[in-house]
Amino acid sequence: MTNTFPLDIHSLTQELKTLHQAHTIILYGSRAQGTETPASDIDVLCFSHTAEPGCDARRWGDYWLDAWLHPDSAAAQAENFLFLAGAKVLIEENDFGRELIRRVESVLAHPRKRLSAQDFQHRRVWLTKTLARIKNGDPEAWYRRHWMIAEMLEIHFEIQAIHFLGFKRAMLTLQQSDPELHQLFLALYSSEPELKLISEVVTAILKRSEARLD
Repeated sequence: MTNTFPLDIHSLTQELKTLHQAHTIILYGSRAQGTETPASDIDVLCFSHTAEPGCDARRWGDYWLDAWLHPDSAAAQAENFLFLAGAKVLIEENDFGRELIRRVESVLAHPRKRLSAQDFQHRRVWLTKTLARIKNGDPEAWYRRHWMIAEMLEIHFEIQAIHFLGFKRAMLTLQQSDPELHQLFLALYSSEPELKLISEVVTAILKRSEARLD
């Protein structure tokens, strides 16, 4: 793990271990992958025999900390932790962390389950009707516009049955597999987009979804 902006990992680990009785702590996201920026959060999962689900969110030194707390039983559902791909175990009890990451990697080694016909149609209809609604120019239309922009990338991955591992890795996947759509999304997220660009992205998503129609 190469940290461009180094952390005192030992101090952080000991603090979280003591504060939350954590037996396993896993660092994930950009700081685990060595792609962080000065603004990157510290993202960690903490597992405890007695923890209630929650988040220890606060300033830690020069950075923001998001320490997600889980009871041991939560780890049974590896599909809920796909973002742990590429994560680093800081401390663990009885291979708890490494075993969870191995099960995550096993899930990712298989294609994502396709949406049901009903859910597939719902995503397509939502894109179409929301595009129509954001043209009104009133406050609700602006609200829906920003909602739609935030949702479209993940909806595309759902429709295409591709595992979604967060914005950065999703954009890298698109860059490698669909450069044309990647450029549209890059433009969409680079500034306040015009309605025409939003329409182009919706059209591109719907066009690509047609290949998955049975």
